[in-house]
Amino acid sequence: TATFRKSLQGKGLRNLSLKAIPTDFLVPIAQSFVGRAFDTQQLIICDDLSQSDEIDCVMLSSSGMGTCMDAPLMHGKACLGTLNVAHNQTHFYTKEQASQLQCIANWIALNIALHIQVMKMEHLAKTDDLTGIPNRREFMREIENRLSDYRTQGIKFHVAILDLDHFKKLNDKYGHDAGDKSLIHVVNTIKGHLRDYDLLARVGGEEFAIVLRRRSSQEALDTLETIRNALESTVMKHSGLEMPITASIGVTQVCSVDNSFEPLIKRADLALYKAKETGRNRVEINHEAQNKKR
Repeated sequence: TATFRKSLQGKGLRNLSLKAIPTDFLVPIAQSFVGRAFDTQQLIICDDLSQSDEIDCVMLSSSGMGTCMDAPLMHGKACLGTLNVAHNQTHFYTKEQASQLQCIANWIALNIALHIQVMKMEHLAKTDDLTGIPNRREFMREIENRLSDYRTQGIKFHVAILDLDHFKKLNDKYGHDAGDKSLIHVVNTIKGHLRDYDLLARVGGEEFAIVLRRRSSQEALDTLETIRNALESTVMKHSGLEMPITASIGVTQVCSVDNSFEPLIKRADLALYKAKETGRNRVEINHEAQNKKR
């Protein structure tokens, strides 16, 4: 019987498929056979499980196993986990079989490393590297998903575009480091007023998109007004200087005339322009599509 075990936050190893050890059981790295293979990064064999006091060996022995061996999943100098096999006879495994197991473990480790690399690349492709939130590309993909949910399940949402006021002047006066610091502050502030199923993305230099799900127009306006006020009320400091931060926000609600995300974004942008033209540091909502529908 074979099982793959991987490390979990440096605290234990999880068994995935062996009946002798429950699938939800975390094998501790300390005082365990697989933990010893993981720590030493060496293939090891236990010829007689009944003679071992290591926790996983005891569990295997009590289930009728006689011997086992464990190979580290090595990628470079990193051990990604271990590959373990067991047999009901004692002194069963040979050096040749141990070599074969290590070859299999190396192949598995290589594939795990490649998978991790692909996941990292996918994450970078859809994430803003400064703020850690979704970028414009990921926002567009998510908007299409939200539109699909609206068409099939009737789940309404609002789209808001938030733009920082006079951001170029802030950069020119305090420097780009201060500008980056303010963007991170803005993201953290907005996040504090969103629900788990809302969405925040950076879609431009100082421009952010916010998707508010399952809210009435008044609730959406209240949320955005709270965000606007929180940004205005917080005093940002850089090199001993205070940096004022305000934002203008335009928002609109999805409706049946929206066949794609373009009309939604356009309406939110028009509302944003109105907020800018009427004094900045304010929230404006665009009801144009709903009015046409009536």
